[in-house]
Amino acid sequence: APYLAAMSYKYAVTRDETARVEAVKSFKAMVWLEKVTPLDGFIARAIWSSVADKDEMSRHGSGGLPAKWYPTKDGKWYWKGDTSSDEVIAHYYAVSLFHDLVAEGKEKEIAKEHLSRITDYIIDNGWVYIDMDGQPTRWGRWNPEYLLRPYGWVDRGVNGLEAMTFAKYAYALTGDNKYEDGFKSF
Repeated sequence: APYLAAMSYKYAVTRDETARVEAVKSFKAMVWLEKVTPLDGFIARAIWSSVADKDEMSRHGSGGLPAKWYPTKDGKWYWKGDTSSDEVIAHYYAVSLFHDLVAEGKEKEIAKEHLSRITDYIIDNGWVYIDMDGQPTRWGRWNPEYLLRPYGWVDRGVNGLEAMTFAKYAYALTGDNKYEDGFKSF
C-alpha cells in the first residue's frame, strides 16, 4: 500500500510512465489480496506461496494471537486471515489514490468495485470484519457495541472516523445511497 501510494503520487506529479506501470502492478497486487480469499470484500493480511517461498509462514497473527493461514483451492497459495483495520485502511488509502490519480478506463472501475466490496462486507456484517471462522477479526471492529465498551473505548475515535470514511468514499465512488445510509446509521 505505501508503495502504491508513492507511485500514484509520483505519477500524478511527474507523469512518468514508469511510475504508472509500477502503480498498476502494485494496484493489481492489492486487488489480489481480496481475490485470493473466498469471501467477497475480505482481504488477506499476507500471501505465502507453497511453491516459491523458501521461508516458513509466520506463526504470529494480530495482537499476539496465532496466525490464521488458509489454503487456496489449488494448494499453491496460503493467505493469512485475521485482517485488521490497519490493512483495511491501507486499501482505502492506496486504492483511492490510485483511482483518483492514476487509474484509467477499466482500472477505475476495478478500483471502485474493490473498495465497494470491502465496504459492503463491513456494513453487511454490522460494521465488523468477519474472518473465515465466522468470528470478528481481532482488530476489524467498527461497530458501536465494541467501540462503546471498555475494551474498544480507546479505538472509538479513530475507528469511528474510519467507518464513516469508508461509507462516504464508497458513496462518492458509486452514488449508491446504501453507503449514505450506512454513514447516517453510524
